[in-house]
Amino acid sequence: MEDIYVPGNERQEEPKKEKKSFIKTSEGLYMGKVFGIMGIGLAVSAIVCFVLAYVLAFLYNDGEGYLTDEGIRVGFGIMIGSAIALIIDQLVITFGAFKSRKNSLSIWIPYIIYATLIGLLLGTLVVFAQIRFDTIAEAFGITALVFVVMALLAMFTKISLHPLGLIGLGLLFGCMIASLFFGIWYLISPSTAVLIYWVINIIIIVAMMLITGWDIWRIRRMSEGGLMDNGLAVYSAFILYTDFINIFIRLLLILARNRK
Repeated sequence: MEDIYVPGNERQEEPKKEKKSFIKTSEGLYMGKVFGIMGIGLAVSAIVCFVLAYVLAFLYNDGEGYLTDEGIRVGFGIMIGSAIALIIDQLVITFGAFKSRKNSLSIWIPYIIYATLIGLLLGTLVVFAQIRFDTIAEAFGITALVFVVMALLAMFTKISLHPLGLIGLGLLFGCMIASLFFGIWYLISPSTAVLIYWVINIIIIVAMMLITGWDIWRIRRMSEGGLMDNGLAVYSAFILYTDFINIFIRLLLILARNRK
């Protein structure tokens, strides 16, 4: 006996519910690209730093573990020249990022140059301050841990991190103002000035942590809005690279001072 067809009696399949996720695949790949480019910049800086430190220590060693007068002059020349070139290169990267977002090569080249110049500055700093390798490794490890924590917060949070950025910028501005009077405090009370120095350094590190989380959140929001050009990825990596370096240098100086 054949079944009688009754209209509307079909078994309708329930639509499958899509699983919601905080980060889409395309956005996750883009953020991975940004972090990868940042890692390349850090690797370039590390290589240049250690090569320069080795060359200076090898060529201009006075036999007692210190630089000769000629080595000091060469080191200061490299430091001053790198600092001036950094300012110019940063302007090139900033203005070039928005004029040629799709032409990543025009941003890649100044980005690698910037990372190289940072490596030169770090190399001279390591030699002049006689910072040991274990201190550098410790500072890098702490910075990486802080960066990962802030990145996870920025990538998976549902709330806006804009207030964190404003707080961080406010703290940085306050530290800049306080630093202007450091010399006066040192003349009045050296012990108080040393305490203020440590407080300012700690506040700067906290401020840079907040700004780092804010920057990663802003880059994530731009990717969610479809802004995922190759040139913009390099510029975003440059922003995160500078955040990492600022935290790293501050921690390195604090740890080196404590060791001494």
